[in-house]
Amino acid sequence: MARTFRAAEVEVCQPHGDEPTPSGHVLAVGPDANDPQGIEYLLLYCGSQPSDAGLVGSISIPRHHYDLRDVYDRAGQWIGLADRSLKTTLANLVNRTTEQ
Repeated sequence: MARTFRAAEVEVCQPHGDEPTPSGHVLAVGPDANDPQGIEYLLLYCGSQPSDAGLVGSISIPRHHYDLRDVYDRAGQWIGLADRSLKTTLANLVNRTTEQ
């Protein structure tokens, strides 16, 4: 099932340390609107503020250290597992969007 995220339900976040956010983008955290379990996702948006039209993709936030981080495209379709590097995963999401 595709993931659905609503910009009105997310909170902008500022990562600490080495800035992984690609230039011209903003990170936010929020739930999948269709997930009753309430799993949180790291969401990448194009622009300076989250908007429904600006969603680039998302990464699941594991609840346990052994959970995998799934990556979804802007349509909410699963595209694979996250790279060990958050910066690399976010850059790959941006590249996918510009290639489409």
